[in-house]
Amino acid sequence: MRLKDVHTIVFDKTGTLTKGKPTVTDIIPLNGFAEEEVLHFAASVESASEHPLCLAITSVAKKKEISISEVTEFRAIPGKGVEGLVEGKRVLVGTPALFKEFNLNSNPMEAEFATLEAEAKTAMLASIDGKIAGAIAVADEIKNDAIEAIKEIEEIGFHTAIITGDNRKTAEAIAKQLGISCVLAEVL
Repeated sequence: MRLKDVHTIVFDKTGTLTKGKPTVTDIIPLNGFAEEEVLHFAASVESASEHPLCLAITSVAKKKEISISEVTEFRAIPGKGVEGLVEGKRVLVGTPALFKEFNLNSNPMEAEFATLEAEAKTAMLASIDGKIAGAIAVADEIKNDAIEAIKEIEEIGFHTAIITGDNRKTAEAIAKQLGISCVLAEVL
């Protein structure tokens, strides 16, 4: 294949089009849990992972001086989330699809998730001992020169696409900001 035969350039999102340093934007407690409690348990289980979303959650907990407890029986579920025991309680943080696998009803958060995802945020659910405790949303800033770069690539005749592990709605919101029409989302 020669470059003259290339018609589409596909970009990875995190760290290529975005800065690769997600930050927590929203913490939404539910079912009587306090924001600090949701953040404490989520950050504790996430502390065992090196994933950028996990690092964002542990970072905000440290910044807010919320303690992070030891996690045992930690398990990362690729593309979906994490689980572990924190202070003797089973903690799960991840996607609605993961919560369905654990037979946890995430329906009360659907409207909230839709809003967050339309704002190009990645939303995750948190549960403590089988009870949904709330949601945490993170966002990754688009690189300063990404929009202009995509525009120039499109102007010279290439199509552009974005590939990401993010959910479809978040990926589409980011692609829209960048001027990219083809989205490959929820890729493991």
